[in-house]
Amino acid sequence: MDRMTLTQLDVVALRRWVVTARADLSTHAASLDRLNVFPVPDGDTGTNLLITMDRALHTLAEEAPTQLGPAAQALAQATLVAARGNSGVILSQLVRGVAQVVSELDRAALDGRDVAAVFQRASDLARRGVGDPVEGTMLTVAAAAAEGARRAAESSGRLVDVVDSAIDAASVALLATREQLEVLREAGVVDAGGAGYLLVIQALQRVVHGGPPMIGEDEPEWLRVSRGARTPQTPGAVGRFGSGAGPGGPAYEVMFLLSDSDDERVEMLQETLRPLGDSLIVAGGPQLWTVHVHVDDVAAALNAGAEAGRPHRFSVTRFVDQMAGTGCVELDEKHVCRLALVDGPGLVEVAQREGAVVPHAAGGGMPTAAECSAEVAASGAASAVLLAGSKHARIIALEAAEILGRSGRRAVVPHCAHPSQVLAALAVLGPEPDGDLDSLGTCVESAVADMRTARVELKQGGGPVPGSGVLGTIGDEEAMAGADVADVATALLDRLLDDGGELVTVVAGEGAPDDLLDRVVAHLRARSQGLEVTAIAGGGHGQALAIGVE
Repeated sequence: MDRMTLTQLDVVALRRWVVTARADLSTHAASLDRLNVFPVPDGDTGTNLLITMDRALHTLAEEAPTQLGPAAQALAQATLVAARGNSGVILSQLVRGVAQVVSELDRAALDGRDVAAVFQRASDLARRGVGDPVEGTMLTVAAAAAEGARRAAESSGRLVDVVDSAIDAASVALLATREQLEVLREAGVVDAGGAGYLLVIQALQRVVHGGPPMIGEDEPEWLRVSRGARTPQTPGAVGRFGSGAGPGGPAYEVMFLLSDSDDERVEMLQETLRPLGDSLIVAGGPQLWTVHVHVDDVAAALNAGAEAGRPHRFSVTRFVDQMAGTGCVELDEKHVCRLALVDGPGLVEVAQREGAVVPHAAGGGMPTAAECSAEVAASGAASAVLLAGSKHARIIALEAAEILGRSGRRAVVPHCAHPSQVLAALAVLGPEPDGDLDSLGTCVESAVADMRTARVELKQGGGPVPGSGVLGTIGDEEAMAGADVADVATALLDRLLDDGGELVTVVAGEGAPDDLLDRVVAHLRARSQGLEVTAIAGGGHGQALAIGVE
């Protein structure tokens, strides 16, 4: 039975495009990382694209917009904020192109000619944002896609023809990048960013044709012709974005978001940053911009941002450090990364003090799987133990482990899903975990197996019985309800401690009364002087109190 070919891109098709693109990028992220030799051989292009699209999908799931306009705007904002590296910023401009065209046309769906306008707008926005455009890069592939779409729009105007023509032109342009840049020719690879861009628009093609993600399909031609790539062996930055590769380039990647500015000051910012380094991209507007540049003088770049408006959400990466874990620097087989998926300032501080890596989400809230895997890669470790502080976090950790596996790293996700279990696991592992990864995972599971956990939650609209707004759970079972948080918390603790216990961990979350920890600790002291109590304020949202008893 033939699949139905779409004639318009509506909000449902847009959502399917994001889901499909994210799946395809996840499949090929590791391959794209290995191809990444320009402008810096830091092996992160696939990861950066995946993180950017991952955040887009996360935003769609959270906000669940039902109309094309709001959906496109939400995606544009999410990808701009989450954009990592050159490739992520340029990808965000494809999404911004969708949002701008939808806003200008004010339609519930885009036809073929409208989508051709999207391709052209995306190419224009990306090229305009790059300080020193270079051919043979992601920009070239985007321009070819726009030209192919334009030709089809002028002839038939059908959506399927526009998208097919864009993909055909982009595919030819991508293969040609091997000869356009010396560094690509020497390495024998296509441009990694261009390959990622092609994957994203091929996802649209599959949606328009009614097909599934490419999981399990034949090897893409761009990957086949890049087999046997000669990965650069010298860690460090390469030369100017505008003049090809070479040693002695800037040592740092600087990224930040810029608010409270305007077009004039943003233009001045570009002029200030241009002589400081290379790979300059400034994209976005009119309320928010993302800035990316490679420099040696980090302070000068940050000061330039401060003069242009309000810079925030800074990211400074030294390329030599970043290349740990790429093909340029051997993975550290002895180092095991301990990654803790917890939220809340107090809990994060404790986990970091124990030496754990705590990933942060670009848009706030829980990090995505791609963001977690990127943190492990940045550590240079060949393996990782991923510790989850909630059931939702464990789902993210499991997906991150899959991504890490495709990049040649190993990861275990022990059966823990509670803040106190994460802290217990970190204590057992110690600052330098010793042993094989499976043994470490087993060690963690043994440590948390006998731990009893509970949670106190504030229920909106009242609790399970009249007059109650507080719910107490032990494990996964509802144990009690009441009207006072401290009363429910102390009753839960009494029930847990009736079966024994020497160590109690209590973590107060957002929305907990200011005196909750004091009341709980006082109750525990009165109950038994022999108890060892750890009390942590600032445990994130979702619960008033998390309790662990060992």
